[in-house]
Amino acid sequence: MATCCHGIFSPRDPQLVPILIKMAGKGKVKFVIGNGENLVDLTFVENPSTSPEMWLSEKALHIINHEVTPFWTFLSHILTGLNYKAPKYHIPYWVACYLAPLLSLLVMAISPVIQLQPTFIPMPVALASTFHYYSCESQKGHGPPATGHHG
Repeated sequence: MATCCHGIFSPRDPQLVPILIKMAGKGKVKFVIGNGENLVDLTFVENPSTSPEMWLSEKALHIINHEVTPFWTFLSHILTGLNYKAPKYHIPYWVACYLAPLLSLLVMAISPVIQLQPTFIPMPVALASTFHYYSCESQKGHGPPATGHHG
């Protein structure tokens, strides 16, 4: 048995929402990387833990919400729901992919003198700007017990 979840979220998530609030409070959530149309299927935390298929299956399952949505739309809903402004400026994907490693090198070079912790680094740029979802055609009829609209 194996499960495949790209990103798991919950109402009391200690990572996504607190980090997003911190970044929004500092004005660091103004930019959409790419065209804003990259699709993701984020999984509500109850789905992997309560899926009966997960415990009974002998094959790999994709326990997801079956709600593929644009990542930036998902993020914007969270931000606006918390009374922050949604990102509105776009940085082309290729520009972000070149700037993020350059910024990381610059931060590393000046680290003996100045300590910075940038958020515009390669991994978050890659996660926020690429497609992350699974096709679950073979699992038709095995819907999630909870959807993304719970949080």
